[in-house]
Amino acid sequence: DSVAGVYVQNDQGRLVLQARRDMNLTAATVVNQGKDSLTQLSAGRDMTLSTVTTSAQDNITWDKNNRLSQGVTQSTGSTLAGNGDVTLTAGRDMTSQAASLSAQKGLALMAGHDVTLTGAQNTRSLDEYHKVTGNSGMLSKTTTTTHDVSDRRTMTGSELNGDTVSIGAGHNLNVTGSSVAGDNRVSLAAGNNLNIGTLTESNRETHLKQEKKSGLMSSGGVGFSVGSQSLKVTDTATDTTQKGSTVGSVHGDVSLQAGNRLTVNSSDLIAGRDMALSGKEVSITAATDQHVQTHTVEQKTSGLTLALSGTAGSALNTTVETVQAAKSAGNSRLEALQGVKAALSGAQAVQAGRLADAQGADAGNNNTVGISLSYGSQSSKSEQQSEQTVAKGSTLTAGNNLSIQATGSGVKGVDGDLTIQGSQIKAGNNVLLQANRDVNLVSAENTSKLEGKNTSSGGSVGVGVGVGSGGWGISVSASANQGKGSEKGNGTTHTETTVDAGNRLTIISGRDTTLTGAQAGGETVKVDAGRHLTLTSEQDSDRYDSKQQNASAGGSFTFGSMSGSASVNLSRDKMHSNYDSVQEQTGIFAGRGGFDVTTGQHTQLNGAVIASTATADKNRLDTGTLGFSDIENRADFKTEHQSAGLSTGGSVAGNFLGNMANNLLVGANHEGHADST
Repeated sequence: DSVAGVYVQNDQGRLVLQARRDMNLTAATVVNQGKDSLTQLSAGRDMTLSTVTTSAQDNITWDKNNRLSQGVTQSTGSTLAGNGDVTLTAGRDMTSQAASLSAQKGLALMAGHDVTLTGAQNTRSLDEYHKVTGNSGMLSKTTTTTHDVSDRRTMTGSELNGDTVSIGAGHNLNVTGSSVAGDNRVSLAAGNNLNIGTLTESNRETHLKQEKKSGLMSSGGVGFSVGSQSLKVTDTATDTTQKGSTVGSVHGDVSLQAGNRLTVNSSDLIAGRDMALSGKEVSITAATDQHVQTHTVEQKTSGLTLALSGTAGSALNTTVETVQAAKSAGNSRLEALQGVKAALSGAQAVQAGRLADAQGADAGNNNTVGISLSYGSQSSKSEQQSEQTVAKGSTLTAGNNLSIQATGSGVKGVDGDLTIQGSQIKAGNNVLLQANRDVNLVSAENTSKLEGKNTSSGGSVGVGVGVGSGGWGISVSASANQGKGSEKGNGTTHTETTVDAGNRLTIISGRDTTLTGAQAGGETVKVDAGRHLTLTSEQDSDRYDSKQQNASAGGSFTFGSMSGSASVNLSRDKMHSNYDSVQEQTGIFAGRGGFDVTTGQHTQLNGAVIASTATADKNRLDTGTLGFSDIENRADFKTEHQSAGLSTGGSVAGNFLGNMANNLLVGANHEGHADST
């Protein structure tokens, strides 16, 4: 059945909804506004508070090259509010999806089997495409294409609040991405498993921009090019985040009790006074947020270029380029400086002409001024992908005392583990961590990965005609190049577990107590491990490797003077770095009250510490055996550079070998190392 709305307004009014079997409230509103009122909802079997999803979609198409599509969906849950006590009961299962339940006095939920408090999804999407073509000159055009796509998914959880809040489930109690808040006592109890957890939210984006130019383009000086250029940039990003739950009391106590397993994952528990958690197995853990990003750049250029060449031609090209720069400078002082440079370049052009006249006796001078025609192409592509994961731990905060107990099945040391991972535990007074078997305080990992690669290749061929005092000459030239590179890196950091007691910290395990990437402290600390106590510090690490290889070759020959030149160049670069270091030392830290540590068999400290600010008579360590080990922090790097080159120039008639200049091999390597404990 669907209920649109039920309202009661009288003081001390009673609002009772009862179903012999199932009760379904879909985005319904049930409000009892009367002072000291009583609101009761009961179902003989299942009670479900579900949502209605509304949506809106806009699709705009201007033409085949311009369009926009965007959409939104919104989930709306039910609302139950009472100005007195509010009670919901179900004979079997109770499910609240993105519902709001509030009571001015006590709020109580009870189900014979499962209670599930969860959320509903909201979405927002965008797909926008534009392609614009315009003229960038009389004989050229530019086409710009953009395409943006996004898809965001968020969660709206259930919200429960009252002066006091009580939730009981005969079997499982699940609270995911939701909140349970009270002014005074808040209690959650499950006959089997009690889970306080997360809902997953995500955001995905893709952005593409491509620009293509074709036609007649400037070559930079006196000349022009006919060809095409393209630049394409693509970015993608994917974010996955965890929305945790919150359970808390402003002024009172918070109690979580599970008949079997109690799990708190990436959520917050807050108590104004005392907090107590218990179950056969207890886990306080971290969830993981993830960010993945890719960046790709592709460039291509090809075309014919006609330009001035020779001694005077090159100087004249420089003059024209400088004048163009002065016109586009947009700054009076900068324009003046560029004007001075242009004047000097013009003078150089005149001097180049005079130099050519002075070389009139040189019969081989046939390149004072000329014209060249060349065809070339060049392409490159670079890709980079990065990925980060970030641990999002739980926080447990109590104004007075905080206790977490893993009771097991009753036989000491057989089962019943307490695990706290990448989370923070804090109490204004005392903290008790107790496990029938093992107590494990461990860190959570954060990771980063980077991978990249690049390639490039190109070449050109050309022909030129030059004129000088020695006559004229025809030259031909060709060149080619190729390169490739890659990089790879990864790093690991740790989110430590911390336990902080304002007064006394007590850790008791029936078998082992292990701290790995954790710090536990209080004014007074007592540790009692039935078998082993092990403390280990963890190192953050970083690895990075890259390499790049490039090769190029070119040559030219001039008919008339019968001279030529050629060159070949090769290079290779490599880099390697390695880093391992402890950032936060694992330890048990006591204040002026000192520490009392008792271990049944062995205590092991691996780069860790047990310390206090108390006098020696207040510190006690009782263990069968004691072991120590150091952790070496280290950093290494190494870079390598090798290059080889060969160039020749001269006349075929005999100057070829005489004008050979080569640089066969150049190398430069660096490396370093540092370590500490």
